[in-house]
Amino acid sequence: MQDTAGMIQQARAAFSMPQEMMQPRFLRQALVDESMPLMEGKLTPEEYGAGLEAAARQDRISVADPDHVDYLHPWAGAGLISALAALFGWLGWRAWGRRVPRGADGRSDYFGRLRLPVALGFIGPSFLLYGALAVAPALAAFAWAFTRWDGISDRSWVGLLNFQQLLFDSDVFWAALRNNFYLMVVPAAVVIPTALVCATLIHRGVWGAGVFRAVFLFPNLLGGVAATLLWLGAYEPHGGLVNAGLSAAGRILGIGWLSRFDGFSWLAPDHLYVALIPIYLWMACGFNLILYLAAMEGIDPQLYEAAEIDGASRARQFFTITLPLIREALLISAVFLVIAGLNAFEMIWLLTSQSPTTASHTLGTLLVTTMFKSMEIGRASALAVVLFLLVFAGSAAVWRALRREAIEL
Repeated sequence: MQDTAGMIQQARAAFSMPQEMMQPRFLRQALVDESMPLMEGKLTPEEYGAGLEAAARQDRISVADPDHVDYLHPWAGAGLISALAALFGWLGWRAWGRRVPRGADGRSDYFGRLRLPVALGFIGPSFLLYGALAVAPALAAFAWAFTRWDGISDRSWVGLLNFQQLLFDSDVFWAALRNNFYLMVVPAAVVIPTALVCATLIHRGVWGAGVFRAVFLFPNLLGGVAATLLWLGAYEPHGGLVNAGLSAAGRILGIGWLSRFDGFSWLAPDHLYVALIPIYLWMACGFNLILYLAAMEGIDPQLYEAAEIDGASRARQFFTITLPLIREALLISAVFLVIAGLNAFEMIWLLTSQSPTTASHTLGTLLVTTMFKSMEIGRASALAVVLFLLVFAGSAAVWRALRREAIEL
C-alpha cells in the first residue's frame, strides 16, 4: 500500500473514500443487479457467475482502452442532443422576441428610475457571495466534465469523451433517464388533480376545512429523508403498516385478494416505482393544495355569485372561473414537479439501501454512485452537466408552453 499512500499524500485535493474503494464499475453494478435474482432462485449459480464474468470482462476492456466507446445507443443519444439543441433554440428565439425595450437614448429601462450604480450597490454583495459559493464551484465542476480524474491522481483532458460514453455507451444512464421521466410525469398526473380537488372542496367550505389544511400540510414539516424513512418502515413486508392494513381490510371486508399483500415486497426493483406514487402523493399534495388554495382565495366571490345567478353549475364554475384564474399557480406547481422528478435522489437512495440496481437508478443516484463508489469524478461531473441541462430545459419548456398572459378582471 506504500504507492497508494504516497499518491494520497501528494494529492492536491481529496474526496471521502467510498465504502468499496475503487471497485470496478461494471462488476460493482453486476453484483448489485444479480444478487437478488440469485437469492430468489431466478438465477442459477452458474448464470450468476457468468454474469459477473461478463461484467469483469467489460471492466478489463475499459481499463485496457479507457477511450473506447461502444455506440450501443446511437439514435437515443443523437435524439437527446437534437432535442436539447432544438429546445434551447426555441427558448432563445422566444426570449429574443421578448427582449427588454430600450428608450430613445438606447439605455435599458429595466431598472426604471433606479440608476445602475445604485442597483449594483444593492445586488453586488449578494452576487459576489453567490458567485463565490455557487457559481465558481459549478464552473469548476463543468470543467471537470472534460477530464478523467479519480480524485487522487492528476487530471487528464479527454474532451467530450465522458459525454460520448454516457449518451451513446451507457445502459445505466438511459435506464436512469427513463426513471426520471417517469417521476416527472406519473406523480404529477396524480398529485395535481388530487391537490386541485381537495383545494376546491376546502375553498368551497367543506366541513372540517381547517383540520384538513393542517393534516395535508403536516408531511411538509418533515424533511425528505425523515419522510422516506417513515415510508421505509411502512413498506416493510412483514409487520409494515401498508401490508398489515391491506391484509386487515381484506379480512374485515371479506375481500380475499387483499390477502396477497401479506409479505408483499413493495420495495423490490419490480415494484419500487409503483410504490413511490403514494409517497409522492403524501409528501407533495399538501404544498400544492396550499398553493392552489391561496390562488383560489384571491378570486373575487362576486364572480361565483354572478355565475350562480346565470344558472352555472359548480362544475361549470370550476372550469370557467377557477381554473383560468389559478393558471399561474398550476404552472408553478408543474415546474416544481418537473424539477423534483429530474432531481430525485434521496428517496431512491434510501429505499434501495444506497445500492440501486440498474433498473432502479435515477440520474441523481447514478451521479453519486459514479463519484463516490466508482471514483470517476470526470464522468460524474459530465452527468451533472447533463442533469443541469435537462432540469433547465425541462422547467423552461413547461413554463413557456403553459404560460399565457395573465387574466385581468
